[in-house]
Amino acid sequence: MNKIFFLVAFSIICFSKELTFGIVPQQSPLKLSKKWINITDYLTKETGINIIFKTESSIPKFEKKLYSSAYDISYMNPFHFVVAREKQNYKAFIRAKKNIVGILVSKTKKNNLSFEYLKEKIFLFPAPNAFAATILPKNELKDKFGLLYVPHLYLE
Repeated sequence: MNKIFFLVAFSIICFSKELTFGIVPQQSPLKLSKKWINITDYLTKETGINIIFKTESSIPKFEKKLYSSAYDISYMNPFHFVVAREKQNYKAFIRAKKNIVGILVSKTKKNNLSFEYLKEKIFLFPAPNAFAATILPKNELKDKFGLLYVPHLYLE
């Protein structure tokens, strides 16, 4: 991450003594806090602004907070950014350069995947708008196997 750009962007958007940094819950809140609190502590030290780590227990709960402006700054997936920009005028100032990959797993080994095999399966996804965990795999199922409708359940 380009530290100078990040700090300059922070300086431009920060006029308060405290900012909430919302993180999309791609992992458990405990795992996220272990990773992100070091970053928020570093930013607090470097900027003099208290940066508060926030996440939620589910993606739908995160979306509700994000779209109601509960976070001053946020790390989110591309789908969330499009909606947040439209609803709350969020601006992107850092973007990841890596490709996002979603995966599908099964408890049985099946090397000969086909439309016929998959059409009767029910898929479990974490949340409707989880980009790598729901949107990308559903798109792949449509593109590779012609599944226009993917029977599914959500974890909530």
